[in-house]
Amino acid sequence: MSLFLKRKHDTSFNKLGATITEFVAGLAVSCVLIGSVQIIYEHQRVAANREAAQNFLLESASVQQQFFSATGGTRYADDAMLSGLAPALSKVTNYYAINRSPDNVEGELTSFTITAEPLSGTIQAGDGELSINHRGQRLAMNGPNVIGTW
Repeated sequence: MSLFLKRKHDTSFNKLGATITEFVAGLAVSCVLIGSVQIIYEHQRVAANREAAQNFLLESASVQQQFFSATGGTRYADDAMLSGLAPALSKVTNYYAINRSPDNVEGELTSFTITAEPLSGTIQAGDGELSINHRGQRLAMNGPNVIGTW
């Protein structure tokens, strides 16, 4: 009777650790997950930098419009008058070159275009150029081609 009550010893439940196949499969899954998270993180960084540049362009255009109204609608501010935007500009210049045209104008400044061009060698390098003008047109450019608005 005691032979009937004895269980057969099963070695598959008695293992310690994992086989090399299980280890490689776990490692592969981990690598895929880490790679996916890294891609998502880089995408979020590019989007955050683009948003900072867009906010700077909007703030610059707002200051220009305020100056235009304050002067009775005769002129926009020149570069020296935009020095109050330096804190916002410092967040953007690591990834974008900010340009204003016309930049050196004698006399009346009756229009402006401010552009944020991605710097090569940064994570923004593949991002398009952003611009805003005195009419409030916000354009996203890829080289000379307008690819939409922002």
